[in-house]
Amino acid sequence: LALLGCFYGIVADQAESMFEDNPEMADYMAMLGSGSITDSFLATSVLMMALITAGYAVAAVLRMRTEEVASRADVILTTPTSRSRWMTGHLLVVGGGATIVMSAAGAAIGAGFASVTGDVGQIPRMLAAAWVTVPAILVVAGIAAALYGLLPKWSIAAWSLVVFVAVAGLLQGVLDLPQ
Repeated sequence: LALLGCFYGIVADQAESMFEDNPEMADYMAMLGSGSITDSFLATSVLMMALITAGYAVAAVLRMRTEEVASRADVILTTPTSRSRWMTGHLLVVGGGATIVMSAAGAAIGAGFASVTGDVGQIPRMLAAAWVTVPAILVVAGIAAALYGLLPKWSIAAWSLVVFVAVAGLLQGVLDLPQ
């Protein structure tokens, strides 16, 4: 994601010229309401990174179910390790991993953008924009964990939340959804 983020940052400087030949995309970027087309492009880039990270978080949470169904978790759960401690360990890795991934992606977007504009202030700006998404990613992971804990056979439904967030995040302007 850091490499992809760096690419997004490098390309962001040319976002306005890219979209001037495509008025539909320019209108879409304007509907995002982030100010300039460049800022809208950067915001959409951070959103894409957050959606991919949310997918990672759901996959990592659902890995617990995979481990349990395949009886690999039995090796740990037959020791004095409680189920809640086992799950807490997994969730700490998910939360830490999501934070690290979004930090790397945000810093890379900022570094890529700073490399073409010369404005080093873009790095902390994009890092902060990426960090803003972490609580939402953790909520998605928490809902996936709740589904796994309460309805293990239905825990796969957590992927529908990622799809909903993607549709709402990317099409909120087109669908005229509330902010």
